[in-house]
Amino acid sequence: MVELECRPGQTLDIAHALAQDPEAQTIDLTAGGRNILVTIGCRNHQELGDYVLERMSPLASLDGMRTHLLTGIHKDASSWQLRALDPGEVVAVQQLAEPKRTTRRGSAQPESEAAIFAELARDGRATAAELSSRLSLNVDKTRAAMNSILESGRVVVRTEIARPHSGRPAYAWYFLRTSARSVDQVLDKLSPLNDVRLLARSVGPYNIIMAMWLRTIGDIQKLEMVIEQKVPEVRIEDRSLVFRTPKHLGRLLTSTGINTGQMTDTPLWA
Repeated sequence: MVELECRPGQTLDIAHALAQDPEAQTIDLTAGGRNILVTIGCRNHQELGDYVLERMSPLASLDGMRTHLLTGIHKDASSWQLRALDPGEVVAVQQLAEPKRTTRRGSAQPESEAAIFAELARDGRATAAELSSRLSLNVDKTRAAMNSILESGRVVVRTEIARPHSGRPAYAWYFLRTSARSVDQVLDKLSPLNDVRLLARSVGPYNIIMAMWLRTIGDIQKLEMVIEQKVPEVRIEDRSLVFRTPKHLGRLLTSTGINTGQMTDTPLWA
């Protein structure tokens, strides 16, 4: 993750320029100690360094930049819920989602898997028949490859909702620090909090970074009080409120957070 400080009036121009890059997977425009927070995806540290130093650093109108390496994702938005279902309905949905382990692993060629990855990134609802038609592949082999990919955990399928329509329009990032020996314990205590969208280890001035969707702006400070009471061994060093998210997981959004239907190619690591 990279924090950017922009010169006055330049935030939108910089965000628009970065939104065209596949490496810049999510872009948040924020209030607080940074104007833009960019979540970057690269295959290795070399590619990350190249992107940060050769693409981002030379950008005009930047006043500052700080990079945070995420070394582990403790919780992400795949487990986030609207909490609109009762417990029985939740169990029923979970049973429907249980994978059917009837496929043989290794049934697809690496190049076919890469193509399937790319198509699923563009359209996560695509069926095996649709993918086989688009890619000119055998439908049975395509279905086997899809099942194998999903069972392996290399692809996580999740349903997204436009934040303004989620009932939790307030989006905040928290930057936390605790002692090295307490990181695991703190992560375990923070994980059960409702509405966590990301909870990750970080290398940098903070060793834990957390994103939350909340009902009101006032809840941002209320949550801080809850954290101070339940997890006294962690310190909230900084926080930012998100104004807009012009890009989310490769997809370009409107100023109100609605999917435009456009997306940049997303780096894939099959």
